[in-house]
Amino acid sequence: MIGYKSIIAVTVLLAINIGCASQQSGRLKSGVEKWNKWRDANTGVEPDLRRAALQGARLDDANLQGARLDSANLQGARLGHANLANADLQSADLKKATLRGANLARANLAKANLEGADLDSAHGDSATLRKADLRGANLDSARFQGARLDSACLQKAQLQEADFQGTDLRGADLWNADLREANLWKANLAGADLDSANLAGANLEEANLQGAGFQGANLAGADFQMANFERANFERAYFEKANFEKVNLQRVNLRYTNLEKANFAAADLAGANLQIANLAGAALQGANLQGANLEGADLDGANLDSANLDSANLEGADISKVRSFYMAKLDPNILSVLKAKWPEKLATIWDDAKREWIVDAPLLEKIKKRDWRGWQEEKTPEK
Repeated sequence: MIGYKSIIAVTVLLAINIGCASQQSGRLKSGVEKWNKWRDANTGVEPDLRRAALQGARLDDANLQGARLDSANLQGARLGHANLANADLQSADLKKATLRGANLARANLAKANLEGADLDSAHGDSATLRKADLRGANLDSARFQGARLDSACLQKAQLQEADFQGTDLRGADLWNADLREANLWKANLAGADLDSANLAGANLEEANLQGAGFQGANLAGADFQMANFERANFERAYFEKANFEKVNLQRVNLRYTNLEKANFAAADLAGANLQIANLAGAALQGANLQGANLEGADLDGANLDSANLDSANLEGADISKVRSFYMAKLDPNILSVLKAKWPEKLATIWDDAKREWIVDAPLLEKIKKRDWRGWQEEKTPEK
């Protein structure tokens, strides 16, 4: 059993802490200029503002570095360019607060309510926002390199040109978020929900997208070099001019996606589902499409030079519109159809000197011969 004296001691300690927090809260409310002077004169004091009622307070440029603000009410508060580095804002209420240009480096915002908050150009490197609510928040041009936002809710958040390099976004909810031109290099988005998100022009190089959902997302012009797509779902996503060069896309779901003019040079698409995908003008030279499902895919102007299409399903795909099948590995029945109907597709090569596609006439004549059986007997012609 807890003794009577222990209960009194705990009660007194709580009263002292509450009194201290109340005193410091009053000092802060008296004005930022006075507060900052007090901080300068008391550098060894760690401000205790736990559970402080600071809703609507004007705290622009306030020095709150290292302050205890956990569970504080900062709804609608103005904290533009405030110094909150190393501050504890765990479970704080910052709904619709203004934090434009604020310093949040290494701050703890776990489970904080930042719904509708304005964090434009805020700096939060190595900050913790695990399970934070950032629905509809503005993080345009914000920098959170190496921060933790795992399981955070960022639905409909504005993240244009935001810097999330190396950031932990595992299991984050980014449904319908605006991530245009965002930097997500080496970010961990495993299991994240990016359905209907706008990632046009985003940098996703070396990002971990394992098991992430991108259904209906806009990824036009995004860069995915060396990203991990294992079990990711991109059904009905838009990828026009996206860069997938040398990317591992084995067994990825790209059904109904718009991949017009996307770059898949040397990409591994073995077993990928590209059913009814738009691959018009796509660069697929050297790509591995072994066992891929290309049923009904639009291949108009696609470059399949040196691609591996062994056991690929091309049913319903109009192969007559493909730009080039030169040196492509094809099933015998597809090779026979091309040789009989469109042999020029097998002899179309890129001429570096002329900077254009040409039909290699000597090669075409050789292909048309009855005894020609495929590329195993061919050598790369001079271009």
